[in-house]
Amino acid sequence: MNFNPHALFLAAAVLLMAVLAWFNGQPVAAGLILAPWDLLAHFAVFFVLALLLLWGLGPQRLWLVVLLAIAYAAFDELRQLTLPGRHAEWMDFAADVLAVAAGMAIGLRLLRIPGSCLSRN
Repeated sequence: MNFNPHALFLAAAVLLMAVLAWFNGQPVAAGLILAPWDLLAHFAVFFVLALLLLWGLGPQRLWLVVLLAIAYAAFDELRQLTLPGRHAEWMDFAADVLAVAAGMAIGLRLLRIPGSCLSRN
C-alpha cells in the first residue's frame, strides 16, 4: 500500500473544518480571543485551511480550492448570526479571504520544490 500525502492533507482539511464548525458553535467560543488578536486567529486558521486544501486537491483544482475555502469562511460568519452571543463581522471575513490568498501563494511556491512529497509528479 502506497502512502498518499494528498489524501492525508485533504482529510486534515475536512477535519479542521469539522472541528471549527463544532467549536464555533459552542457558547464558550464567544469572546474567547479578544480584538485585534481574533483577526490573527482567523488569518492563521484559514491560511492553514488553504494550504491543506491546495495540497490535498492539487494546483490543477485551484478554483475549487479557493471556492471551498471562501465558501467555508462565509458559512462560518453567517452561521454566527444564528448563535446566541455571536455576531458576524466583515473584518473577520476579510481576514479569512486574505489568509486564503496568502496560503494559496505560499502553497503554490512550496509545490514547486523539486522532490517534495507535495509534488504530484
